[in-house]
Parts: sequence; C-alpha cells; structure tokens
Amino acid sequence: MCKVSIVVPVYDAHDYIERCVRSIQDQTFDDFELILIDDGSKDDSFAICQDLSKSDKRIKVFHKENGGASSARKYGVEKALGTFVTFVDADDTIPSNALNDLYFIAESSGADIIQGERRFISVDGKEAISGFECDEVCGSHDYIKYLFKGYTNCGPIATLYRCILFDDDTFNLPEDVKLNEDFYMNMCLGLNAVKVALIKKTVYNYIENNSSVTHNYSFSTLNPQKHLFEQIKKIMDKHNVFLMFEHEYYSRLIDSISSACFHNRELLKDSFAKKSAIEAKTVLKSKQHMLLCFMITYSWSFPFFTLVNKIRQLILGYKMY
Repeated sequence: MCKVSIVVPVYDAHDYIERCVRSIQDQTFDDFELILIDDGSKDDSFAICQDLSKSDKRIKVFHKENGGASSARKYGVEKALGTFVTFVDADDTIPSNALNDLYFIAESSGADIIQGERRFISVDGKEAISGFECDEVCGSHDYIKYLFKGYTNCGPIATLYRCILFDDDTFNLPEDVKLNEDFYMNMCLGLNAVKVALIKKTVYNYIENNSSVTHNYSFSTLNPQKHLFEQIKKIMDKHNVFLMFEHEYYSRLIDSISSACFHNRELLKDSFAKKSAIEAKTVLKSKQHMLLCFMITYSWSFPFFTLVNKIRQLILGYKMY
C-alpha cells in the first residue's frame, strides 16, 4: 500500500519517457508507486521502462496490446495500490513539489478530487499557466458545471483522484471515441465525488507534442461524437442530473459538432448533426448557439458562417471553432 499511485501510459516514447520518469523520481513527496503501462509500443520504450525500474523499487512496468491512452490508464488503475491515483503523460513532466502540494490539500480538505494549475510549454518554448482565480473547495455538481464550462481541466492531468471513485462506468466508452474521453472520465469521477478542491499551485508541465492524437485527429465521421454524447447522457441519467445540466450538455454537443464540421464540411450531411441541432435550439438561447444550430440545420448557410469566422479570426486573433 502507498498514498499515491502514478499511472503513465507509454507508447513510442523513446525520446522522452526517461525525462518524465526522472521528474517523478525527483518529487519531494516519496510515498508513491510509479506504474508504467507500455501500450504496445513499436520502439524500445518497454525496454527503457524496464531498465528504469531496476534502480527504483517504486517503479512497476507492465505491457499490454495497443488500445490507446484511456485503455492504458484503465489498466493502470486496476493495478494501483494507492489511496489516490494521478496520471502523467509520457511526454510531460511534473514539478518537484507537485505530489506534495496535491496530497497536502487532500489531507487538509478531505477532498476526493484535487486539481492544480498546468504550465503549458509550446514547441517553440513559450510558457503559459492555465489555472484558477483562487483556491476553492466545491461540491460535485459545481465541479460538473465547471467541467462543462471549461473552467477546470477536462483532461486527466494535474489532478489527484481518490481511487474509490473509479468504477465500471469510468472508462466505459466505445473504442472509436479518441477525443474528449478524458472529459467523460472526469465527469464520471466528479459524479461519484463529494468534495473537489481547486488549488492555485502549478503541479504539471504540459509539453506540446505535434505527434499527439489531438494534433493529428481526422474528422472523417461524427460517430465518435455521437457515441460520446450518448454515453454522457446515459451516465447523467443514471445519476438523475441530466435536467440540471441540460443547457451545458447541449452547448458542448453543438460546439463539438460545429468544430467537426469546420474541419470537414461533408459531416453536415450526417443525420446526427441535424437531429442534435433541432433538439438543442429548444434549449439554447444564446445568439452564438442559435446561429450554430441554424448553420447545422440549414447547411447552405455554412459558407457564410465560415467567412464570418475567418473575419473574426483576423480581427480578434482567434477563431470561434
């Protein structure tokens, strides 16, 4: 038994897995186990992980067939012996104070989920902190609302989770869902939590990687979005909270469909897109979402909206989707 289990999915991480592991070994907090899950790497990542484990008994190495990061995290949680679990991606690092800061708040607040700030490091070395206005301890429903609004980190990083929160629903998503599966995981865990703490301490270094799934995702079908949001609604219905978050649900659904359609206009022909827009416009009243619902429902308007989006990008320096 230990206080914290650190799960690291590893896939073709030859160039950076040692850097990641060294940052974990350098923690001021040392009551942890490090679980490295080689997810069917094609390079020598598994051998590197085995070599690293020889000099540190806290490191445990496992190998499995390739199934993606979410599959590897699930495997790691099943092997975890800690009271809490946290996730680190193989191409990232954590500051030396990270575990100490997170666990201190876990002990002092009694929170089930503790989330800290993230330092983003771009390919060209520029840094930015993504965090919170102030320290806060909130309940489950406030945390879910924060998730939908993007106020908290929707990913699995920079967060300490009490292990008892994980159940059969946590990773229960169709295999074709490769984006936003972490949002679903956090929602499941948040619904099982009683208390969540958000802290203004930097506990994670996210290092941009152009070869990541996010950077190379292909929007060829809306089936992943369909399957994801069907599962989100299912778990919310199970906890009897869908009506409480109906507005947030449809906002995120329309944003997701719109983003996919901007990447691939042919997706506007998908019946799921139109069906979702018709449902959403009875709930969403903001001008932006009403416009998006109109565009999805009447695909002939799409070129005009694309032009407006490009003009907005030139004037304000960013695009809507």
